[in-house]
Amino acid sequence: MVRQRWRHGILWCLIGGAAFWLPMVALYCAFRDRVSVVALNLAPLAGLAMLDVIRRVRDNEAQKWGWILAGIYVMGPASMQIAGMVAGFSSGTDQSGSWLWFILLCLLPSATFWFATLNGMIVSVLLTTLLLIILAGLEKDRRVRD
Repeated sequence: MVRQRWRHGILWCLIGGAAFWLPMVALYCAFRDRVSVVALNLAPLAGLAMLDVIRRVRDNEAQKWGWILAGIYVMGPASMQIAGMVAGFSSGTDQSGSWLWFILLCLLPSATFWFATLNGMIVSVLLTTLLLIILAGLEKDRRVRD
């Protein structure tokens, strides 16, 4: 039972992180370095909204907002680094030993804030963080009442 809950949580983590970050990576793939900051901030929010719509159509399982938020922070640094490489920006990983530092940096949740500030996505990251914390609290209250 616990093992299955963890499995579902990790799955929601991956799905949520992908729904948030893949639209941003797709924008960089399509437009390289000419991506609007407004588009960068709206695309991830649209990805999460689409995830919620798909989930509602597919089944009535409760959304795992906390796990989705974790996925956003875990996948954030690597996703922004990949988008930067696609756009032709220097990745900083071309020197000896820099991949180790990059991997260690990606394990820090604060790196998502730092990278989001650098590429202009801090508004969507902060807004999503606040929204998902509120939704996770509402979900918990609903489970307690039921």
